[in-house]
Amino acid sequence: MDAERDTFQPIDMAEIYKKHNSLKKVEAVINPRLKERDAILSLIPTASVGAEIGVFTGMLSEYLLDKVKPTKLYLVDPWSKLHGERFPNFGAYSDHGKLQTAAALNAVRFRVKRFPAAEIVQEFSQKWLAEQPDHSLDWVYLDASHKYENTMNELLAIEPKLKPDGMILGDDAWTKRGGRHYGVFRAITDFCKQRPFELFRLDQYAQWAIRPIENLQPQPRSVVRVVSTSRP
Repeated sequence: MDAERDTFQPIDMAEIYKKHNSLKKVEAVINPRLKERDAILSLIPTASVGAEIGVFTGMLSEYLLDKVKPTKLYLVDPWSKLHGERFPNFGAYSDHGKLQTAAALNAVRFRVKRFPAAEIVQEFSQKWLAEQPDHSLDWVYLDASHKYENTMNELLAIEPKLKPDGMILGDDAWTKRGGRHYGVFRAITDFCKQRPFELFRLDQYAQWAIRPIENLQPQPRSVVRVVSTSRP
């Protein structure tokens, strides 16, 4: 990212942590890998309209808003609609089932309140996408269930909502067969076989990007594909 995009200062969460101790515990141990996402996020144009699908507590949301500076960013996550009052026991990731979905949503609200472009959407992704106009999104960052079937269905739901020169980006496309998040890699590669899309970026941090094939510029654009099997 250029120098203008490299001045991120996250908001002080002390006020929210006082109200939600489990949130403080969770965010003390999870690593949002923000800097590892810089290369993939640099592909996103500024002053664009995008959506982040899979928001959790909004650590990436705040970073996206600050770095990309979109005109509109929809932050889509079901929170309590999927999990009820508390997240399941995801180990330290949910404070062993103690983290409240309301705490995660409150964290997102607190983090993005200084960004007029942000719109929080508490809804299932496919339902929300079905309600959006076709060709209305410049990009979507997908970081949701990581399961093969869900990811494939989300990609299919995103496709008609994407502008002709748009792109879909995401996290955790680890290539190790049988690994914990291998379903993401399987879904995006199968999607690109079935639909007119190409995988044009997959880096060592398992960040990925795909785009429609028929709308590529006449000059071939370089494909950068660096894969790693060192992570699950």
